[in-house]
Amino acid sequence: MNRKLKISVDILMTVSIILLMAYSLTGQLFHEIMGVAAFILFVLHHILNKNWYKTLAKGRYSKIRILMTVIDFTLFILILLLMGSGILMSRYVFSFLDIKRGMSVARQIHLVASYWGYILISFHIGMHWNIMLQAFNKIKSEALKKLLKIVSLIAALYGIYIFISHKIYEYMFLQTLFARSYEGNIFGFFIDYICLMTAFIFISYYICNFIIKNRRKYSSPKS
Repeated sequence: MNRKLKISVDILMTVSIILLMAYSLTGQLFHEIMGVAAFILFVLHHILNKNWYKTLAKGRYSKIRILMTVIDFTLFILILLLMGSGILMSRYVFSFLDIKRGMSVARQIHLVASYWGYILISFHIGMHWNIMLQAFNKIKSEALKKLLKIVSLIAALYGIYIFISHKIYEYMFLQTLFARSYEGNIFGFFIDYICLMTAFIFISYYICNFIIKNRRKYSSPKS
């Protein structure tokens, strides 16, 4: 039951994050409500994975573990920054706080944190992609497996194209203050951002595999 709940929370959190990136299509009110919902899911995710905190001071820190820990803590900080800056900019959900200062800085923090957060969440998923591969390996049809591999590869390549053509890096390094508008094309948005996430899941997964293979290579006994 706990495992199913974890998976359900993770799926809902991933969907909510994609929806949050669609601010120009969903509007301010929906964005704020979804932001609160995503933060609740984030808190629940950490409660369900509380054992991770208990093991932080235990065991040896391999390169993979260091990378995972750095990304997880960076994500933790980014989510807090997103929630804090979101509250400062709120026009609906937290309007009763009547905050009138820090809007400009909050907007910049929110923009940078949202794009870094999206990329690092994709990395985080990629680091745990073996769980998805277990389900993939249970598929009996080889033709379906090949099709899914081809579709995933195309999606990842298109995601890299989106990262470059939409200049996502400019938002990440605050080279621009205005996110791209999709002008009502919600289908195009979802295709682009799902593929963008797929690209960084692939990158993360293969980086981890590369590190693991090198570790085995250099740690294996010489004949």
